Amino acid sequence: MMETKIDFLSAEFRNNPYPYYQHMLADDVTFIDKGDWVDVIVTQYDHVAALLRDPRLVREFAREGNTWTPPENWKPYFDMIGNWMLMRDPPHHTRLRGLVNKAFTPAAVNLLQGRIQAIAHALLDEAAAREQFDLVSEYAFELPVRVIAEMLGVPTDQREQFKEWSNTLAAALDFNNDGAVMERAAVAAHEMTIFMRELIAAKRLNPTQDILTGLVQAEQDGDRLSEDEVISTCGLLLFAGHETTVNLIGNGTFALLRHPDQLALLQRNTDLLPNAIEEILRYESPVQATARTAAEDVQVGNAVLPKGRDVMIVIGAANRDPRQFAQPEQFDITRNQAKHLAFGGGIHYCVGAPLARMEGQIGLGTLFQRFPHLALETDSPEWRDNFILRGLKALPVSI
Repeated sequence: MMETKIDFLSAEFRNNPYPYYQHMLADDVTFIDKGDWVDVIVTQYDHVAALLRDPRLVREFAREGNTWTPPENWKPYFDMIGNWMLMRDPPHHTRLRGLVNKAFTPAAVNLLQGRIQAIAHALLDEAAAREQFDLVSEYAFELPVRVIAEMLGVPTDQREQFKEWSNTLAAALDFNNDGAVMERAAVAAHEMTIFMRELIAAKRLNPTQDILTGLVQAEQDGDRLSEDEVISTCGLLLFAGHETTVNLIGNGTFALLRHPDQLALLQRNTDLLPNAIEEILRYESPVQATARTAAEDVQVGNAVLPKGRDVMIVIGAANRDPRQFAQPEQFDITRNQAKHLAFGGGIHYCVGAPLARMEGQIGLGTLFQRFPHLALETDSPEWRDNFILRGLKALPVSI
């Protein structure tokens, strides 16, 4: 059990957190001596897998004497995320997830396959007209935001705005000490709420075959989502469905181009594509960590998580734990251990995992099919100023 001070805001940590993880993986629990955001870090695979499923680790926890309330101008943001099933515990989580599952069905996701493929080709048609392009902003960002927009029936001319809202919400959900970030997130949540109320009203009058209509119409045992819950769920789908897939495609492209032997293997045997996606999810997890609070004392190995302590569960470290993965720092698309924790676990296991896998397979498969000689234009791309969500700011490539 070690104590340490980690600057999650430093460029060094955000560009390459893995050396820090290797240090922390040596012990059951790491106590942070400056707990502005979190008190305890858990990194080992077995502990992370167990805690993700442990009902004693919760999202909602009222501490004695905790009277903090967000400033009034931050309220739209906290109102939105407060209704995310990701931020709720049973029974609220159970109810929300049950209703969302009524709309977010495997059949509804499978209907998107053809559109995802068409969007990928259209974006690469645009890129083909140039010798170089930014893989992140012109492809990895655009593909999922267009998919999410179509899922929700968002008009084409509003999709750029959707991307901006997603980026703003993502910045607020990461570790930061900048009040301006929260203020921008509150504005984004307010604007999105107004927009979604109008869109929901239109769906009630003219239902269509999209997931937003499904959310509006979802019913379970006579219960329905309130309008605010539908809006918050759309915000969650936008944030989680867009941000994670951007990072999956961007990180995956970078990993394959940095490991030409693995890319060549994939190009010789495209049947390895699903396995390659799983290895990308393990090797450069788009979501690096999640937070919980101990509702009671919890034993973790030789350490105890005391009741009331905030706990960071580091998925990115668990996915590089040598106790679980042989040679974890090696990128190997033939790895047959599909036990990564990139989509979480337990009741909060990512509801959009099948869609993310589909987008990753189509996005990367189509990219390297269309541009088999794709090459990096930099060896040191800059990573985004996020820790929870790990992804590149840009990835210049040539075709």
